[in-house]
Amino acid sequence: MFFAACFCLVLGLCLAEPCLASETLRLKNGRVLVVDRHEATGFRTTLILPGNGRMEIETAWIEGFEPTDGFEPSTQIPGDSESMKVDKKYSQEELQQLVRESALKFSLDEKLLVSMIRAESNFDPLAVSSRGAQGLMQLMPDTASAYKLKNPFNPRENLEAGARYMRDLLQQFNQNLVLALAAYNAGPTSVLDHNGVPPFSETARYVKKVLALKEERR
Repeated sequence: MFFAACFCLVLGLCLAEPCLASETLRLKNGRVLVVDRHEATGFRTTLILPGNGRMEIETAWIEGFEPTDGFEPSTQIPGDSESMKVDKKYSQEELQQLVRESALKFSLDEKLLVSMIRAESNFDPLAVSSRGAQGLMQLMPDTASAYKLKNPFNPRENLEAGARYMRDLLQQFNQNLVLALAAYNAGPTSVLDHNGVPPFSETARYVKKVLALKEERR
């Protein structure tokens, strides 16, 4: 089923005319990238980046393209709202306490965790991004599943899953905070493929913002 879907996706992209206007690329891992246009050639797709930069990716990684003008943030919570609802309203003090507990449990710098949450959701437990990331730490469904997160809108569950994920990324990238943050935003495979921070404007902004917020809390 998966390979058939990939084949249909590749065929559709190969038959499509190259886009001439700015468009939003959606990857199957949930990440997005704004590009000027793309050119599909078989199993590889060339992305024309703003400023005439170019990069190639596997066509099978692509979920699809859409006009940038139509890329709007989502305000709806997907799934069963009854099973996913938050059982109580958390005060800022309660959320801060949960952050402290998660930071201690997974040996993370509390200032780092706070800064990530500020950048990800601004402490909104019900936040949902346009690409489907959910909760305080904006976890994608596949990441949530990997860390056995049942309710992404439960602050404690979301924080623990996100903190554990960040701990694992720091371990994977030898405690290199910049690479771990880039991997949290763009995915570890993307960091490995580019041997460093991927050339995505969203990822660069995210890393810069988290580091700046962390510095402010010194």
